[in-house]
Amino acid sequence: MESFQKTFLIIVFLFCVTSLFAQNKTNLNFSDILIRQGNQEFTGLPATLSLSVGHTSAPVALYSANDITIMAVVNLTNMSSSRSQTKDSGVRMRITYTCMYKNKKENNKQEHMFFKNDKGEYTEKIQFNFEDGLKNKMIEFNCIAKLER
Repeated sequence: MESFQKTFLIIVFLFCVTSLFAQNKTNLNFSDILIRQGNQEFTGLPATLSLSVGHTSAPVALYSANDITIMAVVNLTNMSSSRSQTKDSGVRMRITYTCMYKNKKENNKQEHMFFKNDKGEYTEKIQFNFEDGLKNKMIEFNCIAKLER
């Protein structure tokens, strides 16, 4: 009886470990990060977010220098459709970009949908506007992002 219990516990343990590693993990890679502020251009380092379907990612800094910080938070969900296998295999990605400039903060929300055979690559171009005294400052964020499933 003891060997049966040990075998059963080992099988349960292996099942739990396997299910932990078999979760839907997806990476979102940001590259060619470019920040424009007036006539100045700044480049950022590539960044990677590890995503799980159905969960919101932790905030990740895509750029942080020159009084500018740009963060991203991503929520990835599966799409379901009883009419189309292509739509049923798709994912919906909601990204909230937060730009902080001189203790001021502005959010920008984007949504992207990718289906079964899509490349999952897109170009993002976002403008953030801040009041700086009597002038308005525009900060433009550009990047190329690729979703790897």
